[in-house]
Amino acid sequence: MKKVLMIAHQFPPIGGSGVQRTVKFVKYLPSFNWKAEVFTRKVKGIRLSDHSLMEEIPENTPVYRSRAADCSEWIFPLNLAGKFIRRRVLIPDGERLWAFFGKRQAAKILENKHFDILYSTSQPFSTHILAMHLKEKFPYIPWVVDFRDEWTNNSFVKDYGYNLFRINKEKKMERSIFEKADAIVINTPVMRDNSVRDNPHLAKKFNVIPNGFDQTDFEGLRDEKPKNDKFTITYTGLIYGNTSPETVFKALKILVSKGDIPISDIRLRFIGRLKTNVLMDMARRYEVDGAVEALPYMLHRESI
Repeated sequence: MKKVLMIAHQFPPIGGSGVQRTVKFVKYLPSFNWKAEVFTRKVKGIRLSDHSLMEEIPENTPVYRSRAADCSEWIFPLNLAGKFIRRRVLIPDGERLWAFFGKRQAAKILENKHFDILYSTSQPFSTHILAMHLKEKFPYIPWVVDFRDEWTNNSFVKDYGYNLFRINKEKKMERSIFEKADAIVINTPVMRDNSVRDNPHLAKKFNVIPNGFDQTDFEGLRDEKPKNDKFTITYTGLIYGNTSPETVFKALKILVSKGDIPISDIRLRFIGRLKTNVLMDMARRYEVDGAVEALPYMLHRESI
């Protein structure tokens, strides 16, 4: 069986949407005669945890953990300065310290074990910075880069309003990774097209593996369909950066004001790590707060 060392900052028991893709890759790679070992961060101080996801990991999968070095996890009030450092000082993101301090430990793993492929997945993009250092040290190991989200073309990143120096620096980092990687996996065809547009000479490197779903996640659920008392639209995940439900709230207000939908017949349910006060303030501005329900983060199985 061939082996891959996966560099993934977000890995169980860390919870959230960012871990799902890596978890499922690790789970199903053995079906294709590949065994994964994972290099990730230590879990002390994590904000979201989901220990149930550990059940997805094949037994005897080696998981190596290095110091997180996350300055936003400093004690109050130092964490306030830490958040500023993460956002405005460290490039490309707050996990740059984790990548810096972890590269020696990761290199020792590659020195002591044989791997057929080195794989890194983002976000955070510092994961690829760490992997690029390993590629330079071990050039004979093919390196596969996985982008779950775009980097410099990401509207969320652009919303930070970085100065021109930083924008150019990150573009240079991204280009170096594209050039040094042996293959690049991207989440959607649109993301691939954007990357090829900016790097036409590397077009053959870019491949699309979209997100999917794991049918076993739905096994054992009750067969009968529960009947909601209202028409319910559910959003699970994060709301961050420039992502916003404002367009939905605006549309609902228009439909209610026209008399097309009684506000009492609809529910907009948000589940996850949310700024609930911001969400509800926005709902009140559009006079749809009576239809909005905000629930805290749930375990993956419970969410389903």
